[in-house]
Amino acid sequence: MKKKILGTVVAFLMTFNLFACGTNIFAQETVGDYGKYAYDILRYLDKNLRERIAGTKQEVVTAEYIKDKLKSAGYEVTAQPFKYTKKGVEYNSQNIIVTKKGDSDNQVVVGAHYDSVGTAGVDDNGSGTVVNLETAIRMINVETPYTIKFVFFGAEETGLNGSKAYVESMTQKEKNNLVYMVNIDSILAGTYSYLYSGNFNEKTKKVENAWPVDQAMELAKSLNLDMHLNNTKLNYNYPSPTTGNWGDHASFRNFVPYLYFEAANWELLDDPKNPADGSSGAYETESGEVMHVPGRDDLTFIEKEWGDHGKNTIKKYCTLLPAVLLQLNPEGLKTNIADMTIGNIDNRVYTGREITPVVTVKDGSKLLEKDKDYTVSYSDNKSIGTAKVTIKGIGDYVGTTIKTFKISHKSSKSSKHHSSSDRSIINISDMTIENIKNEVYTGREITPVVTIKDGSKLLEKDKDYTVSYSDNKSIGTAKVTIKGIGDYVGTTIKTFKISHKSSVGWVNINGTWYYLKNNGEMSIGWEKVGNKWYYLSNSGAMQKGWINLNGTWYYLR
Repeated sequence: MKKKILGTVVAFLMTFNLFACGTNIFAQETVGDYGKYAYDILRYLDKNLRERIAGTKQEVVTAEYIKDKLKSAGYEVTAQPFKYTKKGVEYNSQNIIVTKKGDSDNQVVVGAHYDSVGTAGVDDNGSGTVVNLETAIRMINVETPYTIKFVFFGAEETGLNGSKAYVESMTQKEKNNLVYMVNIDSILAGTYSYLYSGNFNEKTKKVENAWPVDQAMELAKSLNLDMHLNNTKLNYNYPSPTTGNWGDHASFRNFVPYLYFEAANWELLDDPKNPADGSSGAYETESGEVMHVPGRDDLTFIEKEWGDHGKNTIKKYCTLLPAVLLQLNPEGLKTNIADMTIGNIDNRVYTGREITPVVTVKDGSKLLEKDKDYTVSYSDNKSIGTAKVTIKGIGDYVGTTIKTFKISHKSSKSSKHHSSSDRSIINISDMTIENIKNEVYTGREITPVVTIKDGSKLLEKDKDYTVSYSDNKSIGTAKVTIKGIGDYVGTTIKTFKISHKSSVGWVNINGTWYYLKNNGEMSIGWEKVGNKWYYLSNSGAMQKGWINLNGTWYYLR
């Protein structure tokens, strides 16, 4: 819609208006349901960052707020400062840019200006700003076919200065690699949600390069989103689906296709007193204009006048934009692999090897082909637990979806366990190992019998497992190492204690003194016997001479 310049009001408001802004930055910025995060940020702008007039401190504070949100989400943020002149006075502003790397170097620019006139600026253009912000955060870890530049333009209201500066900074290679541009501007208050695209060729009398809007409308339909074209009876001047040059798309439209989001009303005259002018959507609602109107471009007024209409419109565009960025393609709309029918992946039995189940993907009744329509990769697919299957669209398909299956120990209650037609390799640590009783010191190696069961089945030593012993001769804790063989894998360790038989007090074994407690266990550490203190090492041996404990020296006799 046409933007009216409020000359005297804007001039009067071009003074610094800096609110004390306690920016609420989270440790990790995340988004949930479509539109919720965006609307929460819009409320913050309405309360704390109104009148974001180009060239003022309030515009700078807003830029810093957006940067902090993007940094908190994990982006590296670039500020692109620029200067512009208005009425002979030079002003400073900046664009804020983050890059979401895609599968190719071809790029898409998604832009929204964050400055406003002397209003709360929630419609124009807090609404576009928050949709851009939510989508950037939502897409940060999503695999996309193109590299995406999320740009927050400064100084749009003073003549599209931010988008002009951005385009002027682009190299010819960058322009050649740009696939399309998305502009989001004033999408809160208008009666209907519109999509625009294309340029009208005066020679051929046809609209050209409008494929983004054709594909976006198809996507909107598939998502049950009510979107409109400006093909109304009152649209005399802009052959649908094109629109005027009153937004940041105008800086791009001469060299790349664009897609423009706007909420307006092309079914109402711009000026009822001059019906011959028709409509440009500027008369946004049945009750009048909102954009650039103090007291109306204000969240309290908009919610009071139209309830949840604005919130629902924000949600619509927040739902549509990620699909656009994933699926729009000049060769034809791509299909999201996540929307396809993927056959169930059955849970599997642990084998000790990587498990790679076959994946079946259908587009309707059409069976898709692996490595032509999609690729498959596996992770966490060797050990007992939850394995992941990552399915990534290629060719006519895009996007990524993840499915899971469980790897578990095979139940051995059935008598058919380990039949020749259904053998499985099982971790020995999952078996039932009977307790190993403590033993009495003999001066010889002690090798207690180990009993292991797989369910009700008694396993055989040297066929299903091996046993080795360590520390099993002296008083103390002995170890039994059980290692699976044959159909069993893995290793587990059990322990038992070796103590002096029924002795209490001092015991001399091979010339070394030990002190046994009443329960037969060896004492370690400091032990008071009678009126004297003794120190016994971790093996239970009584210490003599100089010893250093925690940095302190003691002499023991």
